[in-house]
Amino acid sequence: MSFREENYNIMLAELLADKGLRALGEVILRGKGRPTPDVLIELNGIRIILEGKKAGAWEELVRNCEKRLDENLCDLCVMVEYAKVNLSGKLSPSQLDIKDAILKGRFNVGFMSYVERANLDRWIGKPFRPEVYRNVGFDELVRTL
Repeated sequence: MSFREENYNIMLAELLADKGLRALGEVILRGKGRPTPDVLIELNGIRIILEGKKAGAWEELVRNCEKRLDENLCDLCVMVEYAKVNLSGKLSPSQLDIKDAILKGRFNVGFMSYVERANLDRWIGKPFRPEVYRNVGFDELVRTL
């Protein structure tokens, strides 16, 4: 049995909210084309969009974050790839099983801000590629945010 990405994203938002962050999953924003960030977080007046994808979709995460920043929807975009979120061994998983899998899961995480989108790479001489932090646990993700 597999689950839609939205299910993971909403559960991740709920778990982040449990840790004290103002997080909302799969929210529909007003505006042109009605964008739907995976997780919207407001932290000290900074609008953060967290984009989450299943394993193997890192390049799509990068494109999504570039688009969110270019559309001026956030100040910081966080890429979270659900690298090792394991639900195997469950014949009939529930939301609690998904919650447990995310809490015990490992993620690949990257960050992108409007500074990276300002075409500063022309001064550096090479295109910007976000650094990937691999094998990050849930608690480390929360601390980083």
